[in-house]
Amino acid sequence: ESGATRNFEALKRAEEQAEREDQARQEELENNPMKMLEERTQASKNEMELAESLDELRELNRRTAQVDYDGMLKRYDDLRAAELERVEREDEDFVKAVFSKEGNIKVKRLIEAGSSSSESDSDSE
Repeated sequence: ESGATRNFEALKRAEEQAEREDQARQEELENNPMKMLEERTQASKNEMELAESLDELRELNRRTAQVDYDGMLKRYDDLRAAELERVEREDEDFVKAVFSKEGNIKVKRLIEAGSSSSESDSDSE
């Protein structure tokens, strides 16, 4: 079994490598104040974006929670019923005006070609 490594050694080496990288990053931040400022700025920006998205989610949840579907459907049904009633009332008023003697609405009646009145004219000849 030459050249084989144990599993725990690979894990130990990976942890050591991550620790070395973290130390190198910390040293770079300590030695370079501009880099440290950039890191702080990026962290602040991320924090503000998270807060903003959290506020948006809260607002969305608040709007969703306030929607009353039953009331909305009832209002729609009431509007539809009122519109139907209004149309029926207009139709009734029109019919009454047309068929009443004092109605001011004039209806033009069209005589179709080949109707009974033209046949009566030809029979009288």
